[in-house]
Amino acid sequence: RCRSSTHYVLRGSSTMLSAFQDICHGNVVAATERDVQGHPEIQPGRVYIIDLETVRRIPAPPGVQLALPLPQAQFRPPIEDMSQLDPYSWDVYCLGRLFGFLLEVSAYAM
Repeated sequence: RCRSSTHYVLRGSSTMLSAFQDICHGNVVAATERDVQGHPEIQPGRVYIIDLETVRRIPAPPGVQLALPLPQAQFRPPIEDMSQLDPYSWDVYCLGRLFGFLLEVSAYAM
């Protein structure tokens, strides 16, 4: 179950030419059968990134974009005094932290 959740989050984060800037466990949700009743466009079992108020359109593509100031986010930067980073790299870092959290939680569920 954690493996398929990871797949859906990665797939969703890679399809936009934007930076989410705050991907964390509080900003993803797994749809249930009950959720589909009110929102037929979603599929049960899929994981959706929500709370998109911090999404930013980035002027340059990954690998070209220069560092930007880091936003307020749920995760702290990997280096204490870090204040700027390529926004796509920040998203990858936050995804890694999210996956670590999901693995930790799924280990307790077993």
